[in-house]
Amino acid sequence: MSPIEAFLSALVRDNPRIDWSTARLDRLRRELRGEPISPASDTAHALQDQPYFRADLRAVGKQIEQRGDVQPSDLGDMYALDDFIERGVAVAAMRPIYELSQMLAHMPRLIICDPAFETLPPEVGRLTTLSTLIISGALTSLPPEIGQIAQLEWLDLSSTSISALPAEIAQLKQLHVLKLQNTALQALPAAVGELRQLWWLNCSGAPIRQLPEAIGNLTKLRRLNLFATDLATLPEALGDLKQLGILEISGGELAALPATIGSLARLEILAITDVPLTELPVEIGGLTALQALVFDYTPLQALPASIGQLASLRMLRLNETRLRQLPQEIGRLSKLELLQLSYTPLQALPASIGQLASLAHLNLFGTPLTTLPVEISRLDQLQQIYIDSTQLRIPRADASSTAAILRYVAQHGAGAAADQR
Repeated sequence: MSPIEAFLSALVRDNPRIDWSTARLDRLRRELRGEPISPASDTAHALQDQPYFRADLRAVGKQIEQRGDVQPSDLGDMYALDDFIERGVAVAAMRPIYELSQMLAHMPRLIICDPAFETLPPEVGRLTTLSTLIISGALTSLPPEIGQIAQLEWLDLSSTSISALPAEIAQLKQLHVLKLQNTALQALPAAVGELRQLWWLNCSGAPIRQLPEAIGNLTKLRRLNLFATDLATLPEALGDLKQLGILEISGGELAALPATIGSLARLEILAITDVPLTELPVEIGGLTALQALVFDYTPLQALPASIGQLASLRMLRLNETRLRQLPQEIGRLSKLELLQLSYTPLQALPASIGQLASLAHLNLFGTPLTTLPVEISRLDQLQQIYIDSTQLRIPRADASSTAAILRYVAQHGAGAAADQR
């Protein structure tokens, strides 16, 4: 009998009140061996909505294989073995972290999910080999000892009551991912600027009002999520994030973008929605790698001519803004495939719209447009145009499809208007 099979036999023997089904044991066996778990099994044995502690069971499996005589009792009081469930160990009453045995102290991942979990003890600093720490629950603060987990790469405190980060967060020099969604965090400390290896920072759903200038030190940051925050300003140092590829912001009182945003030469997605932004800096034309630009649900009143410099842009969404016109320079967006302007007070489209050779989807629904420029008929790639044809006074027979609308405009000109019949 292999060491893992001997361990499982002892586990069943010592815990007779647990329902050790064949499927449950098989899943535990595969996790101890480091074998992949099928999606079907994941669905069939989903974690229940209860407090649980999940660790890297493969690390336990390696210890069992190496030592050969590991017994369930060797795991220590941390587990209490009230129940083994899929992907980990369910614990009816969470034992203090300082009760971790020597074996558990070498685990690379620790996940705590407990609505009643309020305090992370200072002993967490002993878990120096942790690379992943995920906590959700009623946690309100981190102990300074968090900085002692020098190998930590992934820290997720989402859906906790954390309202501040300790200065010792700066000691996590290997941290790659910091997730703070739906916390009570109102500000990021300057110490975050010391996380030079960070590539993903997610603060969505937190009442953050501003970012520290030190954020400019995160020169490896590639993704910054700030959806549903209370953000009122962006620091000039934002322009120092030379590797940033995704910037997403919504909510709050953000009324202006810093000119330095134009320095984000690798930015591919810029989505800023539901904020009181009325204008864009001319420097936005410097975003030459940008592929998606979204300003939905903002009072944006105009686009700068420099918008035409966004040579890589494929998607432009400006739904429910206050745009009344588009600059002629928009015709230089030769790679643009999708243009959305629904429910804007748009008065006319520029003739240069006909130069958008890649445009496939055009949404003008809910606008007061009564004419289309004849140049729009040149859009050979256009597959869908959403517009109220009755406003254009195009005969119903000529408004049956996008192709029919384009043919009608080509034949009758920009201001042609036969009565609806």
